[in-house]
Amino acid sequence: MSAWEKYLKEIYFIPSNPASFSGPDKLYNYVQKEGKYKISKYKIRKWLQSQEPYSLQRPLRRPQNRTEIVVAGIDDQWSADLMDMVKFSKHNKEYKYVLVVIDVFSKYLWLRKLKDKKGESVATAFQDIFKTGRVPNRIRTDMGQEFKAKRVQTVFKKEEINHFMR
Repeated sequence: MSAWEKYLKEIYFIPSNPASFSGPDKLYNYVQKEGKYKISKYKIRKWLQSQEPYSLQRPLRRPQNRTEIVVAGIDDQWSADLMDMVKFSKHNKEYKYVLVVIDVFSKYLWLRKLKDKKGESVATAFQDIFKTGRVPNRIRTDMGQEFKAKRVQTVFKKEEINHFMR
């Protein structure tokens, strides 16, 4: 342990010190004010991340701009997308995609493996999901051609599903 690390430990772990158990900014300002060592804010941040009390008590950073989706209940709205698994296809009997469908309210998930992302394949996968007895009022997808396909749109119309794209 270097001299500056011992110095930081003395400041950080002594409760009577005003900079004890604080964040990187407060600790950095205290070190600068004392002037004993020239320690960069980056070094202080790295040192703090290696200290258990700091990493356990540090507040979680959460994304700020999430789109709020309001739904009435189960099967009111589903979201669907394709997961690209092309690089694993030789290990998966040539299946290259996975249709991922989730009920927004209950978080119930359906997965269907696909060899291609043609409209016919996607429509068949949706029909298979609808055979389970659950059909949404609305379904949200991205602007992918596989969801714009006439065959998929026909399946949605037949089941009276309002399809919208984001």
